[in-house]
Amino acid sequence: MNAMVQVITVSANTAAYVADAMKTPQRVPRSKFVEENRRTVENDPKTEEVQSAHIAASVSESTSSALNFLTAGQQPKRGTTLKATLDAYESF
Repeated sequence: MNAMVQVITVSANTAAYVADAMKTPQRVPRSKFVEENRRTVENDPKTEEVQSAHIAASVSESTSSALNFLTAGQQPKRGTTLKATLDAYESF
């Protein structure tokens, strides 16, 4: 029984590159991440406006979606005037 064996040599530099690539990346502390983002927003006022608009849009989307689920099987309610609403409130 003759078995063939192939011997491969790898330089130390190549092995170091491979070993470095296989390492798990270092985690950035959350405080550092928040601090860097805060500085970015402070330096660029447009970024803050865009983020505020994005947050407002996502909140309104989630609110309208929740209301759609809550009122799915209900009949639409008739609208009333402000005067009728105030009269009903005062008579209560």
